[in-house]
Amino acid sequence: MLDLNAKQTAAETTAGISSMEAWLEHTADQFRETGDLGRSRQMLDLLGKWRDGTIILAFCGHFSAGKSTVINRLCGAELLPSSPIPTSANVVTVRYGKRRAEIMRRDGEQASVVSVPIEQLAEVCRDGAAVERVYLYNEADWLKEGAALLDTPGVDSADPAHREATEAAMHLADVVFYVTDYNHVQSEYNFAFAKEVADAGKPLIWIVNQIDKHREREIAFDVYRDDVKRALDAWQLKPAAIFYVSLKEPDHPLNEWTTLERYMRRIVEDKEALVRFGVERAARELAVSHIAMRTAPIEQARQAWMEALGGTEAAQALRQRWEAQQAAVRAAEAEAQSVSSAFQEALQKLLRDANITPAATRDLAQSYLEARMPGFRVGLLFSGAKTEQERERRLATFADAWREGIRANVEVHVLRMIREAARAAGMDEAKAAAEMEAALPALDGPWLAQAVQPGAGAPSEYTLNYCRALGDEARSLIRRAVLAQAEPYLAAQRARLEREAAALRAQAGELSAELAEDERLAAQERAIAEQRAALLASWEAVRSIEADDPQRLLPPVERPQTRLMPAQDTGAAEAPPPALRGPRLAAAEAPAGAPVQAAGARRL
Repeated sequence: MLDLNAKQTAAETTAGISSMEAWLEHTADQFRETGDLGRSRQMLDLLGKWRDGTIILAFCGHFSAGKSTVINRLCGAELLPSSPIPTSANVVTVRYGKRRAEIMRRDGEQASVVSVPIEQLAEVCRDGAAVERVYLYNEADWLKEGAALLDTPGVDSADPAHREATEAAMHLADVVFYVTDYNHVQSEYNFAFAKEVADAGKPLIWIVNQIDKHREREIAFDVYRDDVKRALDAWQLKPAAIFYVSLKEPDHPLNEWTTLERYMRRIVEDKEALVRFGVERAARELAVSHIAMRTAPIEQARQAWMEALGGTEAAQALRQRWEAQQAAVRAAEAEAQSVSSAFQEALQKLLRDANITPAATRDLAQSYLEARMPGFRVGLLFSGAKTEQERERRLATFADAWREGIRANVEVHVLRMIREAARAAGMDEAKAAAEMEAALPALDGPWLAQAVQPGAGAPSEYTLNYCRALGDEARSLIRRAVLAQAEPYLAAQRARLEREAAALRAQAGELSAELAEDERLAAQERAIAEQRAALLASWEAVRSIEADDPQRLLPPVERPQTRLMPAQDTGAAEAPPPALRGPRLAAAEAPAGAPVQAAGARRL
C-alpha cells in the first residue's frame, strides 16, 4: 500500500476492510512491510487497546510537578519512586494485577518480558538501552474496571531519549492529565507540550499540584485561578477541567483531590467512547506521520538537488526556462502541423467571400443568354451574320467583366498568398507568382459559352443559376490550381518548422535532463499523496466516533461547594522563589497568536 513500487494502490489494498479492527491490523502489516517497524508496533498497540477496551490515562508534566506522587496516591501504594526509573524508555504503565513489575526488552524484532519485584525495578533497569517498556501492577479497585495509568518523564528533561519515549507512548493515551506545581504553572515547557497534546486531539485536564503553597495574603485565590485561566487562554489551551490539589495537606481548604478522584472514576465508567475515539484519532495521527516519514527523504533529496543547482532561485529559474522551452516546442510543432490546413482555410475563405458575379456582370450574362435564345435576330438584311456578331460581342463584353471580377476579387489575393508561402519557405517569390499566374485556369469567353446548358429556358429565370454554377466551377478550378502550385512551398515551410521544433526539443531535452531529478521526486510525491488520500479515506470509512471537540466525550465535573480560605494563612508564609513571576505575568508574556514552541519541545 505504501511502497512506491507496489502495483496495487492503497485504495485497492484496503477495499475489503469494513471495520476499524481490520484496518488497524492491515495498516500495521503494511507499515512493517515498508520498514516502519516502530509505527507498526504502535498500530498493534492500538489494536490491542481496541480489543480489550482499556482506557489509558496519561500523566505529563515537568520533573518536580509530582506526577509519580499523584499516581501513587491514586493507586494507594508507593509504586513509583520520586526519581525517574533509570531506563531510556522511562515511561511506566500501571495496570491492575498482583503487585509486581514487568520489563519488556527488545532485540530487533524479538521482545521478551521479565517479571521482577517492584523493589528491584531500579536495579534491573540499570541497563536502560535494552528496556523498551516498564509495566507495574497493583490491585487498585478502580484499575480493575479497565483502566491503566501512564507515567511519563518530565517534559523539561534534557535527555532526548526521555522526550522521544514520551512522544512514542502518547499514542496510547486517551486522556492526558497535565500536572504542574503551584509555582511553575507559567512554564513555557508546560504550555508548549500541552499545546501539542491538544493539537493531537487528546482530551486535556490540568492539575495544579502543591496548592498548599498558596498564600492568600500575597494573592487572592480567585485572582490566582483567573490568572491560570488567562495564561492557558493565551496559548489557546482549553482544558476540560482544572483541579487544584495538595497531597501534602489533604485537609487544605483549596484541595480538590477528592473531586479529582471522583472525576477520574467517572471517566473510567464512561470510557467506551473515549477509548474508541482515542484509538481512532491516534491511528490517524500514526498514518499521517508515517506518510510524513516517507515524504521526508524526498524533501531532503530535493533540497540537495536545489543546492547543487545554486539554490532555490536557480532551481525556479531552471524550471521557468524549461516551461518556456516546452511552450516554444508546442508552438513550433503546432505551426508545422497546421501549415497546410491554415493555407487551405485561408484560401477557402477567400474563394467563399469573393463576389465574382456582381449585379452588373449578371446583367451582361443575361444579355448574352438572350442572344443565345432561339429566334434572336439582329436586322432584316444579312441578319444571320449580324446576329452572330452581336452574340459574339455580348459574349466578349460579358467575358471581359467576368475576367475583371476574377482578377480583382480572386487572382490578386491568390498571387499574394503564393508569394507569402514562397517567402516563408525561403524560395523565389517572383518566380512563384509567375508560375501561379500561368497555372490559373483561363475562364475566358469560350469557357463561359460552353457552360450554357442547351434549352435552359428564359434568360430571366436561368441567369442566376448560370452565374452561380459559373462561380462554383471557377472556385473549384482555382482552388485545385492554387493548392497544386502551393504544395512545394508549404512542404518546404513545414520542413523548416519541423527542423526548428526539433532544435527546440533538443534544447528542452537538455533542460529536462537537469530537471530529471526534480521530476523523479515529484512523481514520488504524487504517488505518496495518492497513498495518503487513500489511506485516510479508508480510515474515514471505518471510524465510529466523530467529535470535533474530544473533550465533550468527558463527563461533567461535579464540584462540591467551594471552601473559602481562612482570613489568615494556616502555615508560615513562604517567600516566593526568586524566579517566580506568577501566572498573570506568564499570560502577559505568552504569544498573542499561535504559541512559539519551546526549545526542546517536539511534536507528538
